[in-house]
Amino acid sequence: MVNNSGALAMSHVARVKPLIERQQAEQAVGPIKTPLEALVRLTDEEWRFVMSVHLDGTFFGTRAAVKRMAPRRAGTMVNMASICGIEGARVTPTTPRPRPACSASPGPQPRR
Repeated sequence: MVNNSGALAMSHVARVKPLIERQQAEQAVGPIKTPLEALVRLTDEEWRFVMSVHLDGTFFGTRAAVKRMAPRRAGTMVNMASICGIEGARVTPTTPRPRPACSASPGPQPRR
């Protein structure tokens, strides 16, 4: 069993992307003045959709796989996660300038 699914709310991305681009332009010439407000712009419905794929999908898929593996007393489970859990988002309230988008990493990175 391989748990490898993810989702993002594209409507949220569409709302926030112009702000990210504005912040990048501002950062190129000085301090960032445009607030991203990604957290407050995410609706409850968008949050539930993302969490249902990430958490519910992993839970239900794992449970179904275990029901088939248990009688055989054998099986393998692989759970994957995004590097964004380590790198964070493009811009956060504590980051003074835009960071690169989440990308593949050669291995575990030290926590900052």
